[in-house]
Amino acid sequence: MLVIGSAGSGKSTVAAAIARALHAALLDKDDIADRFTGALLTANGEDAGARDGSAFYVETVRPLEYSTLLALTSANLRNGLPVVLDAPFGAYFADPGYIMRARADGGWPEETRPIVVRVSASGETTRRRLIERGLDRDRWKLEHWDEFWSSIGDARPHWRGVPIIEVTNDEDGRSAERAREVLEQLQKL
Repeated sequence: MLVIGSAGSGKSTVAAAIARALHAALLDKDDIADRFTGALLTANGEDAGARDGSAFYVETVRPLEYSTLLALTSANLRNGLPVVLDAPFGAYFADPGYIMRARADGGWPEETRPIVVRVSASGETTRRRLIERGLDRDRWKLEHWDEFWSSIGDARPHWRGVPIIEVTNDEDGRSAERAREVLEQLQKL
């Protein structure tokens, strides 16, 4: 299962609640990649928190983050473990075959059925959450809010072959409820 959404949408809290409910491995891109991403950016003479405003991050580091995330996903799935991925994936929304190609390239077991949970929140809620969490990697987003929000706010993946469950997450402290909603929708698939 892929739990996607913009920074500040609440996808990580929803993903963690879903993983707990499914007894699944939780693979959070930020937990996996933040340390090496910061080191790579610093080695390139950039701020360790640079992300969206850095060409080096966008062209070189981000693809490494996602390939690492997908490699870990593949290893867990081949070992018979359910996996919940927690990452924005926004850079790959325009590629209709992205998920099915990742499945094929990663050798995911035949019975593995990719499902996407798209977590969204209003611009006001998202901006407040980014301010409250105070992470360096969100600085560019906040400093260029209109540009950031217009590019990601209502963005949806164009992926073929995967069901997408939509979750609105404007209310703080409701991740367990959001997870239950997702599990109920999974029963219907």
